[in-house]
Order: sequence, then structure tokens, then C-alpha cells
Amino acid sequence: MINSEIDRTQKRNKWTLMKYIKDFDLMILYADAVRSGKADVSDDALKEILSGMELENLYNPRFGKPSIHTIKFKICQIVYYMFAYKLKIKGNKVEKIVFSPLANLLLDNKNDTNIVSRTFLCMLLGMPFKHPFNKMRKSFNIYPFRLIVKLLTDSRIDFKLNHDDVFYHVMFYKDIDPSSYDELVNQIILFRTLSPEAKYNLFKERTAIEDVLANALHEWNYTSGILEQSGLINWTKGSDNYGVLIHGGGSGRRRYKNDSIALKPDIFDFALLLVTNYSYDSKPLELTKSLQLNSEYILQLYNFYPPELINELGLNSDEQKKIISILKITEDINMYAKNSVFGDAYKFEDVLCDAFNYFYDVQAEKHALAGTTDIECLYITADELENKKFDIEAKSTKNKLMNLSAGRIEHHRQQIGSQYTIVITPHYINAVLYDIKATQTVLLRSASFSNFLYQSISNNGREISYKPIDEIVTSNTGTDITEKVNQYVYENFGVRTIK
Repeated sequence: MINSEIDRTQKRNKWTLMKYIKDFDLMILYADAVRSGKADVSDDALKEILSGMELENLYNPRFGKPSIHTIKFKICQIVYYMFAYKLKIKGNKVEKIVFSPLANLLLDNKNDTNIVSRTFLCMLLGMPFKHPFNKMRKSFNIYPFRLIVKLLTDSRIDFKLNHDDVFYHVMFYKDIDPSSYDELVNQIILFRTLSPEAKYNLFKERTAIEDVLANALHEWNYTSGILEQSGLINWTKGSDNYGVLIHGGGSGRRRYKNDSIALKPDIFDFALLLVTNYSYDSKPLELTKSLQLNSEYILQLYNFYPPELINELGLNSDEQKKIISILKITEDINMYAKNSVFGDAYKFEDVLCDAFNYFYDVQAEKHALAGTTDIECLYITADELENKKFDIEAKSTKNKLMNLSAGRIEHHRQQIGSQYTIVITPHYINAVLYDIKATQTVLLRSASFSNFLYQSISNNGREISYKPIDEIVTSNTGTDITEKVNQYVYENFGVRTIK
């Protein structure tokens, strides 16, 4: 029996798939144009981008002139597809978008179809529902494209998905586990025993259901276009038209045909490896349990960078080695910060010491003795008399950091003549803020620090200065400086968007 428990009468019960751009190449063009500006994207700048595209026959304005609203929607799609994250800057109405590591890799190699397809696949597998930048309900807790790829690698359904499998079944799953996954597969197998005419009558059973399914079909057609052009799937388009599904009070009419998709053979093994290592039943909202700030959740999502991708692509240029080197450091910071296996606490100290030595104006040295600070640092300024010592306390923890001993940290500072202490940790309970209040200690979350490193090197090259961090610390002692560091990244490495 076909699952009748799913409520298909309301759009809020299905996935929301972006449909501003059906042309993947055009989306890349917009993303690259925005990224390359590295400046305020004003109305005039947007018009210039659109006019250039028009001259190259890449954009045809509907009413004879470029539309600013057009590129606003395109920017929304860039954010949606995990190219860049978007956050408001406190005290300012300006919005900026900051490009992710995967997006930078893709755009830097936009003419290499092998790199583009595999990188975009990784971007899709990092996308959560509920997406942080759309209006889906909070009840969604699923990685949608991990589920799609898992189904496309399942022999029980012939390694393919029919369009009606997706818009009638898959798009209504809010979460998934092994049991419900097997149920979904069985539903698809049973559903395929029905004739197209019987399915069409099922879709037309009620006006409310038809309206939702027509909208879902429309969105999936757009998504299939993106997947096909990006080199991920083969889209087999049916020759028979079994009828029209109507939505929007009659304004939208979608042809129901027996279309289907399958992974391209050359990417199948890599896709299978990824969904084996990054499971379809992972719950994105589990990240929020250990993160107190929405910005930290967004950083975790947009800094998804599977090491399997680097192995698959065999990148070995000097430029990529540099990027991989810093990404390895940022990856290790986030991994060892969790202290999930024995010895990670020491590795966390090692990788943080390496990270601070990435600053050209810092000398960092790990202390191996008990009763001392973890890492001693010297910040070298233009004026030797203004050089200053500071120290790092590396607090890796599987759960939230519960407390800090202000007296012990102060004693460590006195031992080496340090002016301030940075405590780096993945997360902590709010009471820890009281432990450092009115002291020369600051808190900094590990994910934000690693993101600062990556964005600094990605945008400015290997020569990065510690000065921005020092200025933030000295102006905000006794507090958590995470949001200040995030704000610095938005302001200095983001591209301004228009609202």
C-alpha cells in the first residue's frame, strides 16, 4: 500500500528547492562575478555585471533592461547552494556574503569539469534542511542530497530515481534513519508497479494535493537541471506526456512525464564513497546542541571540506598545497578540539601551535611541562619595544567546557610575562564567562579561529598578520571574542549584497 500518512496538502511539509536559476553555468558565472569584485556590490556594479552578460548573450532581460532584482535572486541561490554564507553585521544594515572553501576551489577551477562536478557534489552533501537561509520549518532535520545520492547508489531501485519518486515521496521526508530509509525504498518499489495513468489520477485526487505536487515537480525539474549541467547525473526525459499538474490557482502548469535521473558512471564510485563516510541519516541539528551561536552553526556547515575530495582530485600544485595545508590545520583544529579519542588534547595543542606560527609576526612555542601555559607566543611589532607576549590555553573537550580557574591562568601569565591569555575551545557553558570576567583572559571558539585563518590566507595570501586578533583581544578582555572575530571576517572578506 502506498504510504498515505504523509500530508501532501501543504507546501510547508515538503522540501523547498531553489528555482531562481536552472542553468548551472550561469550560476557559476554570477558567483564568480560577485566573488571577483571583493567590493561593495552596488546597484551600478550589478547593472554592469548584467550588461556584460547581456553583451555575451548570457543574460536576456525580460523587459529590455537589466534587473537588479534578478541578481538579488541569483545571490540567494549562490548562498543556498553553499557557495557562500550570509550574515548581517551588527549595528549595520549591510549584508555580506563570505565564500566557502569548497566554493573557492570550484571557482578557481571553473573550466575543469572534473573538479567542478566533484566539488559541487561535496557542496551538496554539506547542505542541511532546515537550510539556514530559507524559510523551511524547524521540523526538517536531514541532509537532502545525501539521501538523494544514497538512493541513486541503491541497487534495489536500479540505481535511479524517477521524477515522480522524488516529488511524491522523497521530498516529504523531514528526517531519516535506517528503518525509514528501507521503508522509503519499499514505497518507491511499490509505487513503480502503478501505471503512469494510475499515478496521475492519484496526483489529481484533490486540488490541494495537486497544487503541492505540481510545485514540487517544478522545483525538482530546476534541481535536475542543475545536477545535469554540473556533471553529476544523466537525465532521461520521457517522451510521453501523461497530463498536466496545475498549481498557483492555474498560473502554473507542469507536464507530468516519465523522466528519471541516474548518477554519471564516472562519478558513481566517488559518490558512493562520500555517502558511506558521510551518512544519509546524520542529523544536522545535532551540531546546534554543542554550539551556542547561530554563526558557529553556519561556519560548521559552510566549512565542510571532505579530505576524500583532495584525494579524488589528486591536487598537487603549489597553490593547492598551500590551501590544503591551511585547510588541514583548520580541519585538525576542529577535529582535535572535540577530544574524542585519547591523545587528542596533546594534538590540539600541537595544531594550535602550528596555526599561530602561520602568522608571520608571531613566534609560538608549545610548553611540554605541567603547571605552565600550553603555548607561549611572542607578537613581533614594527617597534621592537612594543613586542608583547601572550599565551594560549588549549581546551579540547568532548562536551562543553564547564569551568576555568582564573587564578591558575593568571599564574601562568605571570610565569612568562604574558599580557593576556586566549582560551581556545569548541564550546563552553555560560558560567565560564563569569570565570574570566574582569581578567586579562578571552574566550575564542575553535571553529571561528580556524575560519579566520582560512579566509585570511584565501583572500590575502600566505603572509597574514596577527594584528587584527591582537586588536580585538586588547579591546575585549574578560569576554568571548568569537563574534568579534566572525564580524572581522564578514567585514573584511565578505562581498556586500543589496537587500
